[in-house]
Amino acid sequence: MSAQIQRERNTYNDILEASQRSDLNLTAWLEWYLACLRRAINSSHEILDAVLNIT
Repeated sequence: MSAQIQRERNTYNDILEASQRSDLNLTAWLEWYLACLRRAINSSHEILDAVLNIT
């Protein structure tokens, strides 16, 4: 997950800053975080598939 956040650090910083400036409604940040988690899982699956296809 940390690698995915690092890849998306600009968006992460933007959404975090926007959430902190608002009325502390974290819905947008949670939606981004969960979508980022989904992308991290998908990326992990792709890497694992590539590794398993090598052997």
